[in-house]
Amino acid sequence: MDSVACKDVGGRYGRAKVYASGGQVVELDINGCNVDAKVVGLRPGPYDVSIAFRAPEGEARERIVKRLKSNPAVVARLVNGDLPLEVEEAFRHEKCDLFPGGKLAEDVYDVTTKCSCPDWANPCKHSFAVLELIGEEVSMRPWRLLELRGIPMAEVAP
Repeated sequence: MDSVACKDVGGRYGRAKVYASGGQVVELDINGCNVDAKVVGLRPGPYDVSIAFRAPEGEARERIVKRLKSNPAVVARLVNGDLPLEVEEAFRHEKCDLFPGGKLAEDVYDVTTKCSCPDWANPCKHSFAVLELIGEEVSMRPWRLLELRGIPMAEVAP
């Protein structure tokens, strides 16, 4: 997959917002750390967009889940549409990001995008449109951030 490098995005982000709000993202499937979408562009047929978020692994992941499960008030706030600071702290304590970041190491990115469009830029406006809708989804259901990081709410909530 290609990496997300958000320098010099120019007008792509503005066009992406129009795509997102205009209903041009015709399919959006969030499945754990992976997002697959179809976005209608200028050419016939929708473009395939794939976005992958890095998830904490191994013992770090287990400790994050354990820390969140041990605080029912935090879980309740998540379920009710709030994002308590304790969630981000649980990730930070394990040196993991809850919110999408940038380059983690040489050729290792926190979020990767891929689009079937001919645009050389990454992320392209189609990927940006999908990211915009993911952002809207997370603002309504903050627990989706956990899912994007590979931790389903069923693992955290009693």
